[in-house]
Amino acid sequence: DMVSTDGVASSGIIAQALGGAFVSVDQSVGTRGDDATAIFADGGIHSSVNVDTVATLGHDASAIVIRGDTLTREAVDDMPSISIDAGTIGTRGQRSIGIDAQSSGEYGNIAIALGSLSTEGDGATGVHARARSADILLAASGDIHTHGDGATAIDAWNDAGTISLAVQN
Repeated sequence: DMVSTDGVASSGIIAQALGGAFVSVDQSVGTRGDDATAIFADGGIHSSVNVDTVATLGHDASAIVIRGDTLTREAVDDMPSISIDAGTIGTRGQRSIGIDAQSSGEYGNIAIALGSLSTEGDGATGVHARARSADILLAASGDIHTHGDGATAIDAWNDAGTISLAVQN
């Protein structure tokens, strides 16, 4: 089963449960068009995406955009604020982004597990991860490949946590 869209600024799946709920997306998604987003998830305290395949074709398109906001340590409960488990992610287009994960809370850890990720296009980014005072963990069992002038494979930043990257292959 697959969700697909075709058109400028089209979205495959938008899942929001603001105010501390849990969002989980279990679907393969494809988009075609500039400024398109295949999956957008914002669950407040916990946001989770579990997907086999995500593919985008278009400039400024994003495969997975995920947000989380965990303000207290008690809310974490040994679970990351943002969790992504993805098989294959592919984007084609200038400034396209494979994964854009941002946690705005003090304790909002980000955990990303993926098979492989490829981007093709000038200025494209494979993984863009931002956490304030929390940890970022990225584990890839396959390749992370970018192609294009000014392209970036992994861009991870936090101001006080740990960043752990493991790309095997």
